Amino acid sequence: MPDLRGSVGEKGANAVHDVALVQAMLRVVKDAKGVAYFGNYTGTYDAATKTAIIAFQTDQKLIAAPGANLDPAAAAKLDKTGLVDRNSATLKALSAALPATHKDMMIIAGTKTVYLPMTAAAATASVAAVGAKVDLDPTFRANVARLVNQMFADHKIALSIPGDGWNRDFAAQAIPAKAGTGVGPGESNHQYGKAVDIGFQSLKWVGADGTIKTDNFWLDAAAMPHDKRQAFWDARNKIAFNALGLFKTNKPGDLIHVQAYSDAGVSYGNSLALLLQTVSPNGMRWKAVRANPNQYKSDLGLGGALFQVGSALAIWGGAANVTKPDLVNALNAKLAVDKTFKVETFFGLPPAPVKPGAQPPPLVLKDADIQPSYIATMKTRLQAEFKTANAKRDKWKPVP
Repeated sequence: MPDLRGSVGEKGANAVHDVALVQAMLRVVKDAKGVAYFGNYTGTYDAATKTAIIAFQTDQKLIAAPGANLDPAAAAKLDKTGLVDRNSATLKALSAALPATHKDMMIIAGTKTVYLPMTAAAATASVAAVGAKVDLDPTFRANVARLVNQMFADHKIALSIPGDGWNRDFAAQAIPAKAGTGVGPGESNHQYGKAVDIGFQSLKWVGADGTIKTDNFWLDAAAMPHDKRQAFWDARNKIAFNALGLFKTNKPGDLIHVQAYSDAGVSYGNSLALLLQTVSPNGMRWKAVRANPNQYKSDLGLGGALFQVGSALAIWGGAANVTKPDLVNALNAKLAVDKTFKVETFFGLPPAPVKPGAQPPPLVLKDADIQPSYIATMKTRLQAEFKTANAKRDKWKPVP
């Protein structure tokens, strides 16, 4: 039986959630002629709601007929005219008259959208799926499981996570659907085991006209009005953000997203650059340049100035921006401070043979001295930096 928290009707408390629930019941229950007692439910108590309640009570003989002269004992057994209370015969009769599809209708306090409870099995399966994701940060993973359990305990809604809403590696972020957002490999908050998308897949809610609608993770499959969608997100967020200490993202409109840290002051470009530098197999220094998309600079492992080498997507794909002038400048700076430095050795090549009497290699390089293999090797080396960062994503830290 639908759970009424207070009373609805003449001199009732008329809380929005109780009004919506009673109106929805009156919308789907029909009279002897097959006509619904009420029109589209709104959650606002009005004269039409009172009329519908009285009509139902009259048909069910739950109130005295107009002009009836009843003795006090008989009158005491009847319900109050135009009022539905949580323990009233009117509520029991309404519940009994509901079609099987609507018998378990419920609503969240303070909201005006009636829905159907999900199953405990769905919540259990969702918790199990979260627990199996060992690439999530352990503390965060435990909190996401708590969120699923508490949402079901409080509201009988089994939250779940879409296939691409988990921890994504750099390769998954490089696919066109993700890279097209302007967020490249290593720049997404989904790449470090501290964020998931968690929503309302398969939630069944009752439309204003009484029809049952099945929604998706984002609550946008069944044309739920914005304020109704927001009410469901608010119920989830009360648990996620207020009770469990999780955080939302600063990306506008990304309601489904929850994460383990605040986005306030976080630069995902700088955070990626720090990760690259921390785990670099070649001792490279890195710096992010804010742009759309972000650009990255590296010292190419030569210890000198930083040179712009492209976007995260380009570098990850082996197409870093490595030019002859930049490589000449970087190598010449290294040669100037390290007389033992060998260019061929740096690029993994055997030293060039020197014929007797031939001039030694120039100490100052020119563009013509840069072989195509040098450019190719450097692009591969930069790509390897990103691959190492991907493999060691657990070292990532959010920084300004």
